[in-house]
Amino acid sequence: MEIKTSRDEHQLTIQLYGNFDYNVRTQFYDTFKKTNPETIFILDFNGVTMIDSSGIGMLLVLREHAGNVKANITIINSNAEVKKYLDLAHIAKLFKFI
Repeated sequence: MEIKTSRDEHQLTIQLYGNFDYNVRTQFYDTFKKTNPETIFILDFNGVTMIDSSGIGMLLVLREHAGNVKANITIINSNAEVKKYLDLAHIAKLFKFI
């Protein structure tokens, strides 16, 4: 998996490419662990080919870091298969989707 980030004063965009699974946990956590929890997070799933339960867990860790209910996290450009898996995990109730 490849992860690219871009940032401005209040927003961090994380672009993900490949399988979003346990193998990328350290790299994914490193993208946000030093950010202010009030940051606006945009996760661009355009390049995500697969997500598993570890990927779901990493999303929840990001949400916790960003203040749980106060979290401002949007997932964009998810393909149909990945979106289906996220829907099965009821992630749509915790994150915004575009």
